[in-house]
Amino acid sequence: MFSSELELQNIFHNHLQKNAAPNEKIIDEFNARFGNVDIVKVTNNNNYTLSKEQALLLSEFRYARIVSLLHKKAVRTIEYIINTSGYDSNTVKYILRKLVSVDIVNEIGLSRYLISDQFSFPFLEFTSYEAKLHDWKKAITQANNNKNFSAYSYVVFPDKTAKKLVTNKKDYFKYNNIGLIGVTEECFTTYIDVTKKVIPLKKNATLIASIAKFILLDNQKKQLII
Repeated sequence: MFSSELELQNIFHNHLQKNAAPNEKIIDEFNARFGNVDIVKVTNNNNYTLSKEQALLLSEFRYARIVSLLHKKAVRTIEYIINTSGYDSNTVKYILRKLVSVDIVNEIGLSRYLISDQFSFPFLEFTSYEAKLHDWKKAITQANNNKNFSAYSYVVFPDKTAKKLVTNKKDYFKYNNIGLIGVTEECFTTYIDVTKKVIPLKKNATLIASIAKFILLDNQKKQLII
């Protein structure tokens, strides 16, 4: 039915796009920390955003990692940040200076830090999809990686393959909380659904970086349209 994974991916993208809500966007080849995800659906649940400078910093994992260790009310010392992050002293000091410069972090007193009261995390929810023609084991491995930043994670196969997997491998998907979708040229069917994974945004560096990457990508697309 499909000559390549790319063809499968493109057709499934079009199906998702047709069914997308006004607050949802469909992105191909999203650059997550563990490699490109074939397709992500991004749901915007509020109006918060990041400045370009804030998004540029947080899109790098090391900045997101430091922010994930901070709090708006509980003060963190630089010693705590160094010991917990695993970065050396000079790296942590440099990152903190940059975060302070774009109003994400406040230094209160000597080497004591809080997330700025004026800074709010955008709440974006990711649903990830990995498209494969046959290799279900690789698909599950990639989908498990995607759960580091995704509330929902699915694998996508041609419909005939998906039906066989439901019959023979259903327990693997259920055990890993990975969804299974079958695709034809006309439509797609969700054969195995998933339970939403609740991700604590402020403590999840991978999710923070993913949100920043999406905002940068989305802004670039808007500028091209203009």
